[in-house]
Amino acid sequence: MAFSSSACFMFFVLFFHGIRAAIRGYGLESFITKDATAPPEYIAAEERADIQVNPDFALWNRQDQFLASWILSSLSESILILTVGLHTSKDIWLALEKTISAQSLAKVMQYKIQLQTMRKAGLTMREYLNKMKMCFDVLASAGKKIEERDQNFRILTGLGHEYNSVMVSVTSRTESYTLTDLYALLLCYESRLESQNISS
Repeated sequence: MAFSSSACFMFFVLFFHGIRAAIRGYGLESFITKDATAPPEYIAAEERADIQVNPDFALWNRQDQFLASWILSSLSESILILTVGLHTSKDIWLALEKTISAQSLAKVMQYKIQLQTMRKAGLTMREYLNKMKMCFDVLASAGKKIEERDQNFRILTGLGHEYNSVMVSVTSRTESYTLTDLYALLLCYESRLESQNISS
């Protein structure tokens, strides 16, 4: 089954947030923050003039490598290539964050433009609503959620003149429609228009 680039992007973002939630749940978030630092690897021996391995570093390094290994084992091959040459969980995590951030900016721009220009035109209402929902979902996954009232407005903006009476009805109400109610109304109205066209 093939996935669209939007579906792949959303999967990557949700997967990324899922890993972060697990890391937070195990109390290991201090290993992946930008300010995370390792304890000194060596310390001066108290009874001798030489230096020895810091036991705190040994413990930290063991935990860090377990975490890095777990993160790497969770990644697909296409994402894993982004982490080549990185050894600490912090470096691996920051590389993933950078990728998410870059892709998010591109997707946000792409789908904001698409929302402004999308029209129902020759699409069925269900196809049109699905395309709009995909845009809303991608923006939400990138941290740019559009409020329900604005989603309704954008959906109505893309309709043709044959839906003018619906637009007037929806926009003149003091209490705004839920998305579910708007979807049902538009699908129902489309069926009515099709029935009128058949009878005429």
